[in-house]
Amino acid sequence: MLPLYLCGEKFEGETVVRHLASSILILGFLFLKGPLQTTASGASDDPPWKRLLTGDLAKRVEELEKKIREFYETGRYADAREPAREAFEIRVREQGPMHWQTASAKNNLDLMTQIATLPKDAQDALTEAMKLEKNDLPKLKRETRYRDVIAMAERILATRQRYLGDESSLVATSLNTNAIFCYGQAQFAQGERLLRKALSIIKQVYGDAHPNTASAYGNLR
Repeated sequence: MLPLYLCGEKFEGETVVRHLASSILILGFLFLKGPLQTTASGASDDPPWKRLLTGDLAKRVEELEKKIREFYETGRYADAREPAREAFEIRVREQGPMHWQTASAKNNLDLMTQIATLPKDAQDALTEAMKLEKNDLPKLKRETRYRDVIAMAERILATRQRYLGDESSLVATSLNTNAIFCYGQAQFAQGERLLRKALSIIKQVYGDAHPNTASAYGNLR
């Protein structure tokens, strides 16, 4: 699942602190990594947020999510579908369809399935975008090559929009990243516009009760 970040970004002398729901996805968004699951699995009358995996089930889902990340990061999207499906089915059965971690698992499955059905050139382009985001973009930021940072971030966003559409969690991740750069350059109106677009996507993908949605609202405060 995609991790939640509380990020402090240093950009042209400005420190921008933002909550990020990165699409990981699981992934870079790309994965939403849930909290440590130590609470006993709730009974059917427990509120949804109490229904957390424990014991062998928690270990199994952790193994599955590790496989999904590995397959995603190596461009093996078809291979990622089966562990994503199993993780989703476990969460639906044990935590219910309305649990936020179930929503994250569904997004992982939907995303891997969508990418796996694309032509190879599209898959390759998305894999390259993920690697640029994970490796090259941080390097350019460390080197304070800000124009190159912005150009690369816009290239990653454009690639994801082209092949995944405008409603993908990975697009929301890129919008968040680009918004940080806008705030760093004091382009506050543009940054807010990007954050509102990201919030709209995140609400649609995860629903109103998901931590990513709360984080996205927090970005706009």
